[in-house]
Amino acid sequence: MWDMATTESNGQVGVDVVQSVLGALADQQYDFRTISGISNELGLSSDTVQKALSEVSGQVRASAVPGPDGEQLYAPKDRPVKARERLALAQTVVEKTVS
Repeated sequence: MWDMATTESNGQVGVDVVQSVLGALADQQYDFRTISGISNELGLSSDTVQKALSEVSGQVRASAVPGPDGEQLYAPKDRPVKARERLALAQTVVEKTVS
């Protein structure tokens, strides 16, 4: 992946990269995004996407339930929790309790 000039001299991700990551995260066609999905869409490394998400952690929420392949899922913090997410969390709790 091409990541030249995506980080500032202080090690932080550039503002334009952060804005691009937040834009991809806010895409209404997805309830949640993975780091790899954003990375592929924007042509950034997974590390750069992770850094960008960390820098704006107050604007991002991680799902309590991982994706089907176990990868962490992210959404904008202001996006409402949907019934499907609550149901998935309840199923996870029940599965852990039973096993």
